[in-house]
Amino acid sequence: MFAGTRFSLSPFNRVNLRPYGFRLSEKVIYLSEERLLINHDKASLVRIQLRQTMANLLLFLLNNADKKFISDDELMEKVWEENELRASTHRLWQVTRDLRHKLIEAGLENDLFCREGRKGFVVNPKGISPLFHSHSVDVDE
Repeated sequence: MFAGTRFSLSPFNRVNLRPYGFRLSEKVIYLSEERLLINHDKASLVRIQLRQTMANLLLFLLNNADKKFISDDELMEKVWEENELRASTHRLWQVTRDLRHKLIEAGLENDLFCREGRKGFVVNPKGISPLFHSHSVDVDE
């Protein structure tokens, strides 16, 4: 049909999707780069800024929500030690407790994560979905 015609996509931009956060419920979203929990309820807008370690913990839990179990050791390694922070079970307990309070303050009605025995956590994936935005990338050949 188009014999002898060559098509090239090089003059066009390709669209790539980049993650920027998560929807945690119908009303609550988490913007990971801004470390911001937002409840966009019609009655009021609630914005809660998370501290860096708390944000790292939440992001790790959300990125690993499909796992059946996330151990304390894995959390301490990935959230604390890989960020050159000292990890301890007491610090993990404090930050998870404070994170729960922030999630409740933001209006999240169900438990996002729960303690499993004395060894780790399970994330409730119900209602969690990643949020993406698109950006164009020039393709050079």
